[in-house]
Amino acid sequence: MCCLKAIFLCLIVVVKIQFCKPTSPTESPSDKSILLDFPDDTLQLILIGKRINNLKRGDIKGFKNLFDIELCNNKIENIEPGTFDILPKLERMNLSENSLTKVENGVFNNLNIRILDLSWNKISVIEETALNDMPELTSLYLGNNEITKWNPNWFQRTPKLIRLVFEHNNLNSLPENAFQNIESTRTDNKTDMCWLDFSYNQITELHPKTFAGVKYAEGINFKNNSISDLPPGLFSSLEKTSLIWFWYNQITCLSDEFLESLPPTLSDNIELDFNPWNCSCVEKSHDWSKAHGKTLSVLITYFDCVVDPLLKDGDAE
Repeated sequence: MCCLKAIFLCLIVVVKIQFCKPTSPTESPSDKSILLDFPDDTLQLILIGKRINNLKRGDIKGFKNLFDIELCNNKIENIEPGTFDILPKLERMNLSENSLTKVENGVFNNLNIRILDLSWNKISVIEETALNDMPELTSLYLGNNEITKWNPNWFQRTPKLIRLVFEHNNLNSLPENAFQNIESTRTDNKTDMCWLDFSYNQITELHPKTFAGVKYAEGINFKNNSISDLPPGLFSSLEKTSLIWFWYNQITCLSDEFLESLPPTLSDNIELDFNPWNCSCVEKSHDWSKAHGKTLSVLITYFDCVVDPLLKDGDAE
């Protein structure tokens, strides 16, 4: 949704310099006429709910100090490659709540933006190099779209990218080396940790090497998918993470091979609540956790299993 911050800033602009002039229901201004209302020294270009349909090369130019573009809640369907070129100080771009169906090559490449929000569109296609060569990008929001396939070749030469939000899409799997271009470009002394959100998709399968090369993760969210199996070695490269969620999936059991492949510091941080657990497997996992002095978070909700409390206090019913 349009960020509150953007709305607040828009109100300030209206009061002070009247940039966000309302459009009457009968008025149908051209896209360019709206953009021409802004002076050359504009710092923030905020046009929310202005019924802009298309953005073309040359529509946004001459703003040498522009650092923030907020064009959410319009009806943007197409953005011509090169539209945002020659904006040297641009850092943030909010294009959420529009009608974009694809992310094209040449629209965002070689920009110095740090935050790009494309959530709440109708995006089903991301061209292979469309998200490459963004040297300052740290956060990418593509939630609430219609993306069905993940391409591990995305994000080449995006060395600072640490936050990916793809929740509420139609992904059904994540392939081998899904994040190879994120971790492979990170320097050894990088302290930032990744945040990966794939909740509310249709994921049924994770490749054993989906996270190959990923060493640090603040959080990995797979809530509300249809995952039934966690393959051995899935998280073997992780050295540090705060939390991994698998709530509301279809997991009935954790294999011995998966448990043995967990890095020593990781098992305490996996949340497996609200899955249709097999009772005998819960007992087996309980035995494993006792033998290794580990804790796994499993909330039994679909039936009663007569076992000692498996895991964290209060998690077993």
